[in-house]
Amino acid sequence: MTEHACLGDCRTLARIDEVSNAGAWSENAFYESVMNPSYAVIVYRDEEGEEPAGFIVCEFQGDLLAIDEIAVLPARRRCGIASALLNVAAAEGIRRNCKEITLEVRSGNAAAIAFYDNVGFQAAGVRKGLYKDPPDDAIVMMKKLTQ
Repeated sequence: MTEHACLGDCRTLARIDEVSNAGAWSENAFYESVMNPSYAVIVYRDEEGEEPAGFIVCEFQGDLLAIDEIAVLPARRRCGIASALLNVAAAEGIRRNCKEITLEVRSGNAAAIAFYDNVGFQAAGVRKGLYKDPPDDAIVMMKKLTQ
């Protein structure tokens, strides 16, 4: 089940991010995002009260929904959690009158690029040298949001 994160989830989200993404966010960064009305931090839990198995952080920028961070515990990948999180984020974007959803993915992350292609995102550009540790370019991907 998906729901908005609470402040008590921030430590777990930082741990999930640490095992999932280079340049992981700190617990404080998650705390700030949960508290910011321009963001939505959505978590996936198997059952109410359980620790999150994945999350997505979305930023609302006018009519654009930007996915800032998404991660799923390695043992829980390929179970539909990331798709469920993206669907909830898209629904929230539509509710807030967003027209497009965008994200950046490391150019060397073929599995993530294939996943985003599969759920309807298209490459829209490259941001050279965006990632520093380890160095990599970012592929900018976009998808139209429809009612």
